[in-house]
This record gives sequence, C-alpha cells and structure tokens, in this order.
Amino acid sequence: MSWPGSLPRSHMEDIYIGILPEHAALLGEMGAGDLSYVMGGQKHTVAVSGGWVEVVENHARVLTTVVEAAK
Repeated sequence: MSWPGSLPRSHMEDIYIGILPEHAALLGEMGAGDLSYVMGGQKHTVAVSGGWVEVVENHARVLTTVVEAAK
C-alpha cells in the first residue's frame, strides 16, 4: 500500500507512532491493529494483521498479509 496523502499513523510492534512529513527514513515491524492515514482531506482507517512499514522521502509503504475495513 502506498498513498500520496498524509503519512500514516500505525501501531508498531512495541509502540504507536505517527509519521509526519519530512520524517527520517524508517523501516519497522508493525503489530496487528489499526492503520490510519489521510488522503484527499479525509481520514481513513484499516485494520492490518501486522507486517512492515517503510518511510523514505515522504512516502510510506506497508507490507502486510491482511487488510480489512476497521470497525
């Protein structure tokens, strides 16, 4: 998953983080939980099964095996 909107807020393996524009490069393991992001001025939230997040040059990429609509 990669998106052009605001960068995501996600549950990492041991902490919960928010990623702002111009964030330093980051590679981290995500725990299962909600992933929130803003695109087109609207906030979206999905539930992920865990996985990995990479942040490079204002782009965030998420690798996960399961993504579902958050409840």
